[in-house]
Formats: sequence, C-alpha cells, structure tokens
Amino acid sequence: MENFSRAFHWLWHGKSTDPKHRGWMHPLVSGILTIMITGGLLKLISIYIVDKYHMVWEISDFARYSVGTFILLYYLFLIIGRATFMSSAALYDMLWTCNITMLIAAIGFLIKDPVMMASAFTTILIDQMLWYIDVIGYAILRKWPIGVAKYLTWKETPLLKKLTSSHHLWFEPLCISQLNNLGFPTIFFAVGVVWSIVLAFCSRFFTPLEIVYDNEKRSDDQSPPRTLYLNVNLCHECWPDLRKWKFLTITDGKITRDYPIICAVSYTHLRAHETLRYLVCRLLLEKK
Repeated sequence: MENFSRAFHWLWHGKSTDPKHRGWMHPLVSGILTIMITGGLLKLISIYIVDKYHMVWEISDFARYSVGTFILLYYLFLIIGRATFMSSAALYDMLWTCNITMLIAAIGFLIKDPVMMASAFTTILIDQMLWYIDVIGYAILRKWPIGVAKYLTWKETPLLKKLTSSHHLWFEPLCISQLNNLGFPTIFFAVGVVWSIVLAFCSRFFTPLEIVYDNEKRSDDQSPPRTLYLNVNLCHECWPDLRKWKFLTITDGKITRDYPIICAVSYTHLRAHETLRYLVCRLLLEKK
C-alpha cells in the first residue's frame, strides 16, 4: 500500500517546481499511461460500436498501412522536433488534443479500426478548420483573420516549430479521403466527446500548469525564474479573456476542472473554447 501511495504521488503532477518535470521519466510515463488509458477506452468503445452497427471499413491494406505509417512517422518527427526547443516538456506537449489524435488515428489505420481513426480526427475537426481560414486569409489579405496560425510568421519561431505545425493543414483532408464508405456518422462525434473528457482528466492528473526551471532568481541580474507555461488541454485554468463567464472559472486551480463538464455539455462549445485556449497557450510558449 505504501508503494502504491508513493507511485500515485509521483504520477500526480504536484508542484511546478518539482524536478521530475524537468527530467524525462515523468513526462514519458505520463504520456504512455495517457495513451494506454484513452486509447484503450476508445478501443473498447470501438468493439461495441462495430459489432452493434456491423460497421465495415472498405479500405485497402496498402492505403491503410501507407497512411498509418506516414502519420506515425510524422508524430515521431513532431516529438523530436519539439524536443529540440522544449526539451522533455515536448512529451507533455504531445498530450494536446490536436497532437495525440494523430497517434490515435495512426493506430486506427494500422489495425483497421474505423472508430478509432474517425473519432480521433473528428474530435479536432472544427478547430482545425480555422487554420484554413487563417491561411487563406493571410494569402489574400496578408493578415491573419483569426490568428491561430499567426506564430508561423514570427521571426523568433524556429523552423522546426513551423515544420511540426504542418499537420494542422494536411491531417484532416488525409483522414477524410480515407473514410470511403463510412461517411460521417454522428456516433463518431459522440465518441470524440467521451474521449475528450477522459483525455482532459488525464491531462489534469499528469501535467503541471507550468514548469519552473530555475527555483531561485539568478544572483547576477535578479531576473525571475524561467518558466514554461503548459496548461495542457486547459485542464488547470480558464484563459483570462473567458473569465467574464464566472462559471468557467469556479474550479480553476482545483482538482476538478470545468473542462470535462464543458465537453459533456456541448461539443461545439468545447471545440470553440479549445481553439482559443490553444492559441493563447502557443503564444505564451513562444514568448518564453
């Protein structure tokens, strides 16, 4: 029992100053467990849905292996690329919905699971569409109508950061092109809501609000500690520009967060808020 308690407290994100967040072991174990929990749940739901609706995915082995392998290799490239400027925190960053859905979709392709594949990409369908609005708007007007992709033109944005953001443009069309006979059953969106709730709880349990790399101010210039803001999937707090709706902030900083509740109440509400929150998070990360 004592060992279980120690393991639990180690897995729990704890304080932002905890040294485990600056190493590789905690982010790695957190990522693996999150993938196992969310992916395992999705697979169980898939077994039930495929059997109940007699769902058959008409896709060739060559197509599913090619697409699945491509997405998986890109996901690995994403981790390595982000690690060059985020270090071990890149593993926490991979738990953002728009990132982990690629891994789930890749697994869905490789094991020929239509529910895993389709539910994964439909989970982020709405906020990913905003990237097209931004890119087309910038190409025509030379300005970002929404701003979700604005960081691509910042001088301080690393080249690898730009390259590892390309999936916002090609991931959805690639998956949609392989739906074939499946169409867009509403069940995929419903499963996406359930999956988002579980992912939110995992994010809250494993990942810290931020990582403080220097616990004390440096004596030479008295500068503040270097801090990397994470707030993965907005599981810790609501953004300031959304705090006028008080009900969204009643659980800020507490063990239970409003994020999963929002997921259950309204899928559209979730996607709209996550898009705005994701943007702010990216801006904060860049400023660090």
